[in-house]
Amino acid sequence: MLSKNASIILILLAPSLLRGETGLIMLTRFDRPPDTVAIESMQEEAAGLFSDAGLTFSWRQDVPSNGLLAGVPPVWVQFHGNCRLDPAVVPTGGPMATTSVSDGRIRPIVNVDCDRTAAVVWQIRSTLPAPLVTRAFGRALGRVLAHELYHYLTQSAIHTESELFSKAMDGRRLTAPNVRFEPGEIEALRKGVAELAAIRVRT
Repeated sequence: MLSKNASIILILLAPSLLRGETGLIMLTRFDRPPDTVAIESMQEEAAGLFSDAGLTFSWRQDVPSNGLLAGVPPVWVQFHGNCRLDPAVVPTGGPMATTSVSDGRIRPIVNVDCDRTAAVVWQIRSTLPAPLVTRAFGRALGRVLAHELYHYLTQSAIHTESELFSKAMDGRRLTAPNVRFEPGEIEALRKGVAELAAIRVRT
């Protein structure tokens, strides 16, 4: 989902030249302390989803804006709400995440709504193994974030019917095992990442 909202966390993009990969340094910020098991699962899911496109991640929290590297395009991300499964959370309408658009360009500004994502997972908890519900929530967060990163990295606002890039991502798509980007999506990601890496090299 795309919007004109602003955000606060940051991802720095820099090529890992020795490995022939592109590294994304994920600098995250949360409204409240998150569930560490869920966040570990989110990180694992995001890493797995983007590995086919040659992206790697390095996760950090609350790094000040003056720590930016020159010439590296930043991606700002804020996790809103309570990033924990909570039975008291009431499902509400609206997107689980948004990416900013300005002057026809998809900007590196992402907001993730933890409460909405948690509510979707909580509604289908009976279909999941009880010990793995929290990890499923983390998987869902990873896919919500991956969806928004795909918007930015490919500069595409057009949704498809694929598991990860459909406009309506339900509980099944967010938590089912072994979901991956489709081959065409991987190619689009590789092209987008190569263009960003080229900008990094020129600067």
